[in-house]
Amino acid sequence: MSLWEPAYKLCISEVIEGSIERSDEQGKFILITKSGIRASRVRVMGTIVDVFRSELSDYMNFTLDDGTGTIRVKVWGGKTSTSDIKIGGVVDVVGLIRSYRDEVYLVPELVIRVEDPNWELVRELELYLFSSLSIGERVTRKVSLHRSILKLIDSLDMGDGVTKETLEKFLNVPDDELERELDMLLREGIIYETSNGSYKRLGSLDDENSEG
Repeated sequence: MSLWEPAYKLCISEVIEGSIERSDEQGKFILITKSGIRASRVRVMGTIVDVFRSELSDYMNFTLDDGTGTIRVKVWGGKTSTSDIKIGGVVDVVGLIRSYRDEVYLVPELVIRVEDPNWELVRELELYLFSSLSIGERVTRKVSLHRSILKLIDSLDMGDGVTKETLEKFLNVPDDELERELDMLLREGIIYETSNGSYKRLGSLDDENSEG
């Protein structure tokens, strides 16, 4: 029955910071995010930071980290392929919401190994754009316009920088909002403008994270 319901793409912090309701349907849990989304199935992407495999049964779990939080994914009975589950790997998980002893976790229906790191960028941009369209209280995200711009420059700069027009095409944000963010990044010395009007990075996202 769950396969008829949408799997909402969310960042992990939205999942673990939401509230959980028990449905009248047996064994079904409903997540209610701070932005008002109600979901029994979600889709999250992250890096595997921990793996546990039981020696006494066919149970295993792994922990995902997407930069906004961590969540465990629990697998029983070998119903989901786990041969590619290794620490350091990136996976996209479609799973059912579950809760036990105040821990929110996922039971996976599908685990997709992510080979191309650009898909992480695509997901982060999707989540940013989804949040910008939400009405009312927005969920606080680590994935911001600031980071989206920097990730795009890192991904698209082939040596000549990235133009403002290219950033606008991918980000789909108001021109004045993008102008303000670019100006801030320029003043902070995180990016610089080339003679042809394109933008390039000074350092990398890893450098920025290590400073924070």
